[in-house]
Amino acid sequence: MADPNNVFISWSGSSSQSAAEILHEWLPNVIQSARPWMSAASIDKGARWNDEIAQALETMKAGIICLTPDNLTAEWLLFEAGALAKMRDAKSRVWTYLLGDLRTRDLRDPLKMFQATIFEKEDTRKLLHSINKNLDSPLTDARLNHSFDKYWPELEEKLKAIPKDTTAKPPKRKAEDLAAETLELLQALAPNIIDTALEIETMRNKRLAEESFWQQSLAGARTNPVTGTPGQMFGSIGSLMGPQGNYAAAMPAFKLPRHKPTEAPEDQETDPDDHNPTKP
Repeated sequence: MADPNNVFISWSGSSSQSAAEILHEWLPNVIQSARPWMSAASIDKGARWNDEIAQALETMKAGIICLTPDNLTAEWLLFEAGALAKMRDAKSRVWTYLLGDLRTRDLRDPLKMFQATIFEKEDTRKLLHSINKNLDSPLTDARLNHSFDKYWPELEEKLKAIPKDTTAKPPKRKAEDLAAETLELLQALAPNIIDTALEIETMRNKRLAEESFWQQSLAGARTNPVTGTPGQMFGSIGSLMGPQGNYAAAMPAFKLPRHKPTEAPEDQETDPDDHNPTKP
């Protein structure tokens, strides 16, 4: 019995179908455990398409949606995309593969909710690594990279040879859709913007406090810490360095207040000879 299919390839339109057929043949050369499924190659004539797709999705581990400028609003492709989004295996993954100069900015829901891959070597390599991780018998990264580098030129040549529909362009985005998407993006960014603004304000207040401290110090507005009286701490920037060019020499020489000598009580007699050095 053949191994069940595990990679679903979705398409709609002639260009997309050609790309899907190329991927269907090429993918097992790079990842030997991949068993791609696509409707044009995997559904027998006369079979019920809905039943076949539902049955195929039972065993899928990954899904690739081949997008071109002319199929972004195709009903059949959107149907398959919705079916892929409801795959039973929670670990399954779905990617859109952007062909014909498509970019992520051209996508709309539900297609933009899937991880997009641009048709170029390194982005396609990342796609293959993601697919490989989702399969039951994945290759090592080294083996996959070696296999990918070997077969990439073939895929690139065949996909570039697909005739482009020069009249097909991505549908123009409506103003209300762009406004809604912009609002959604701003709402998502709002917490980060607020945190950044608070951090900037905190740093600004700290800098102003430090500047105020030094301005007061240089203007002599601080209180003498010893005497408790207002006075000049540093007369000028020149005196800040002191005659020896250091801060220590510039520090004011605070003098402790002199205490009054203790006087003997009036009724206490003192012997004048107490201080006579000749007294035996």
